[in-house]
Amino acid sequence: MLSLIVLTSFFAIKLFSQAPSDEVQIEYMAHLAGLGDSPWVLQPNQCGTTGQNRPIEGFAIRLAHGSKPIKLRYKAHLQNSGDTDWYFLGQYCGTKGQKMRVEAIWIEVTSGYSQNYEIYYRAHIAHQGWTGWYKNGEMLGSRGTGKAIEAIEIYVSDN
Repeated sequence: MLSLIVLTSFFAIKLFSQAPSDEVQIEYMAHLAGLGDSPWVLQPNQCGTTGQNRPIEGFAIRLAHGSKPIKLRYKAHLQNSGDTDWYFLGQYCGTKGQKMRVEAIWIEVTSGYSQNYEIYYRAHIAHQGWTGWYKNGEMLGSRGTGKAIEAIEIYVSDN
């Protein structure tokens, strides 16, 4: 499997397992502790902060304007609360202002779209840094370890 290397701000190297799709584009936002709702960002850009002790308390994903259709579902593990139910495009997953950090996320392509597309995601974990890329419903993060997700990057790729 070939990797695509993309240079990002501050000359950090971001390795993609598959290139982001040009046809299916998603946007996502997060609610950050002490800051509130972030702006919507286009795949695969960073949403959230790193090294500022501002955990994500929840997030939402939607189709970008002009995107081909896709169906996704996602859920989170919340501090002191456990796993949420599954949420679908446009729905908010998590809390706001309750100081219940997101510690894990799952995102997957559903309803027949998984034959043509994959979803990739990674996170910045407090005091650990960026994870590798996870895909198609894999659990990213932990349960009950107190390790907050501070930032996420998500993208859809063509299969």
